[in-house]
Amino acid sequence: MTAGATRLAVGQVLADYGWIWERAGIGVPIDGEAYYVVGVEANGNLTLAPRAGGRLLLFAPDHSFDDVTPLEGCPPYSLYTFDGVPDLGSWIEDAAESWLRG
Repeated sequence: MTAGATRLAVGQVLADYGWIWERAGIGVPIDGEAYYVVGVEANGNLTLAPRAGGRLLLFAPDHSFDDVTPLEGCPPYSLYTFDGVPDLGSWIEDAAESWLRG
């Protein structure tokens, strides 16, 4: 989680990966401009926070998480919600607890 991550253009990233939804015969189901990036993983997965209310999302074209659920209508390896972590504050607390446990 860095200030630099917030400068990534979510809409552009989703457009670049538009083929994920095209193969499923649907369009990208969210407005990327309504989200900002709060976390970037080494593999390129992005944690997305809503600018004005809504659920925290994970854009994960490369993942092996057990604690996420595909966003309704989304194909695998695209957009997910975090199980039990609905918002940015909960995500930060969950990460901090994980780091403390080591």
